[in-house]
Amino acid sequence: MATFEELFDEVFEKAKFAAGAASKKTNEIVEIGKLKYKAKQISWEIERTYSKLGVLVYEAKKSGGEFEAVIDAAVEEIDSLNKRLDELEEKIRSYRKVETKHSVADEEAPEEVIVEYSDIIAEDNNEE
Repeated sequence: MATFEELFDEVFEKAKFAAGAASKKTNEIVEIGKLKYKAKQISWEIERTYSKLGVLVYEAKKSGGEFEAVIDAAVEEIDSLNKRLDELEEKIRSYRKVETKHSVADEEAPEEVIVEYSDIIAEDNNEE
């Protein structure tokens, strides 16, 4: 039979491990939130640039002026912002967790399912 000290040490180690896992999960959720906010800011900047581009095209048509260089710069800026947005969305997707689900009824190969951390949080909140 285990002594009190051995049981206490075992419980302490498990609690320490759980706290570390919770801390890591919290840090990942915070990082995902930051990335999503940055992605939203870039989306807003893309919308503003599209608006500016529309004004430039309108003014060019109305006045007959040459705005090709400015229009080209706006198009390049939109392309650059879209590239940055794609990179951020890829980082956000990289935080997905792959779980393997085993079916007791079937003897088929296990199925891998991608679970979003927001889904995990929702499940955790529903259990409380």
